[in-house]
Amino acid sequence: MKIGIICGCQRKRRFFARMRVKRLTHPCGFEVTAVELGVSAERLGRLKRRRPKKFVKILQRAERVFISEHIKNVVVENPLKPALDGFSFNCVSPSRGESEFYRFLPRIIEHYKREYSLGTGSALGIRGFDADRRVEFLIDSLYREFKRIDIYIENAESAAAEELSERVFDETGLLLGIFGGRGEYDTSIYDVFADLQSNRLRLGRDTLVNKIKLDIDLLGFDISSADLFAASELKNCGLKSCGL
Repeated sequence: MKIGIICGCQRKRRFFARMRVKRLTHPCGFEVTAVELGVSAERLGRLKRRRPKKFVKILQRAERVFISEHIKNVVVENPLKPALDGFSFNCVSPSRGESEFYRFLPRIIEHYKREYSLGTGSALGIRGFDADRRVEFLIDSLYREFKRIDIYIENAESAAAEELSERVFDETGLLLGIFGGRGEYDTSIYDVFADLQSNRLRLGRDTLVNKIKLDIDLLGFDISSADLFAASELKNCGLKSCGL
């Protein structure tokens, strides 16, 4: 596994510095290629507004490094994220750990149910945009943990929702409740409610999880642990904090 990291220049120079490339091996075993741009995050933001061609040229130079080393997933340093918002690379994909929030939920929910001795008769509610892979992932991961699962999506009568309901019933015997997500509904009737639209999880009545920190070495870079987790496709990474 290879990933890339894009960093802003930390050296205080009046003019543009040269781009530097550093190659490291993460303790988890994957290879890291870190590209330090020749500009700071602040200067890169100004270039985006005033000299967009120069802005694109700098990032394309970094992209060529990743392409030459067959790297498809990159992690963007946190200070650079505002400048790169809306920018699309051609051949590499910036990892967005926020969109991977749902992948951490089964582990947290299972731990919560054990801690509070909730039986299989408890109820789970899920709010999403559509009957997409995130909703499907949660159902497949958690159907054994709950007697009742309801989902709230924008189009409850879509073909995707119908196909999901039929597949889950055929494979598990669980009859999903599928409701439109635009109306008012009472989330307090569920023991656990996962809101995939706002990336929040309610456990019981009072426990809210809206931030996940992972026990993973960031190699000294100012990057998101969730972004690094998503880019490296780690399957077994401990939760350090649930941000309660």
